Amino acid sequence: MFYYKIYDDCGNLNYFKSSLSYKDIVKCIEEFKTNNDEYLNTTFFEYMKTLDKDFQEIEINEIFY
Repeated sequence: MFYYKIYDDCGNLNYFKSSLSYKDIVKCIEEFKTNNDEYLNTTFFEYMKTLDKDFQEIEINEIFY
């Protein structure tokens, strides 16, 4: 399992985990961008769920003590 952080065209930062390698993720991003006018993490994540059964968005929270 691999863990990634990703920014979309609006500058939104998200994290996700996937069974796909970095090289495969880059190919998926390139393919996604050719079929979409705007690159948003929410729509990219829906796309990735169709390609990778292990894909999951990760929520990161800060803890202060």
